[in-house]
Amino acid sequence: MTGSPIRQDYLETAISWIADRDGLVTVEDYMAIHENDPNANQLWLYFQKVIQWVEAVFTNKRPEMKGIEWGLLYNKFKDVLYDTATLEDEVKTLMIDDEVTKKKGVYTYVLTRDEKQLSLRQFTESQRREAGRRAAG
Repeated sequence: MTGSPIRQDYLETAISWIADRDGLVTVEDYMAIHENDPNANQLWLYFQKVIQWVEAVFTNKRPEMKGIEWGLLYNKFKDVLYDTATLEDEVKTLMIDDEVTKKKGVYTYVLTRDEKQLSLRQFTESQRREAGRRAAG
């Protein structure tokens, strides 16, 4: 996660994730429903489940994991069974791939298969023509 715990950024992030899980739009919506709860145990248990899921699915920790919306990914993919060794091999391969310019997006990509997450390096039309000219020669 990113943010300052002093400014309660972590808490707001966790609440936004659980609100998404519950089909709510905003943190305020979640807070309004739970304003009279005697404690935050439900939120704390949910947050722990998210962290445990990430640790179980992605066994090798990397700096690129920081700041990813793990709770949103957990909400969508928590029930999918993954071969963690295969997943780790794919993550490792993508991390060293020069075409992938957004390494943080690798984690979201391996779950969603949305190539936009990788920000693949694009070549200009003139670069493509030049490469084609050289390859033909």
